Amino acid sequence: MKYVVLLMADGDEKPWGEQTDAEQAASMQKFEDFGAACDHRRR
Repeated sequence: MKYVVLLMADGDEKPWGEQTDAEQAASMQKFEDFGAACDHRRR
């Protein structure tokens, strides 16, 4: 069975285009951390 996970912001973060490079990098790190946690859980 496959799942689709949608990650949505609750308004705490600025829109992507308004974020600085450092803020965008931090946002991407959150997605990578989430993916790693999911991969670890599947093992």
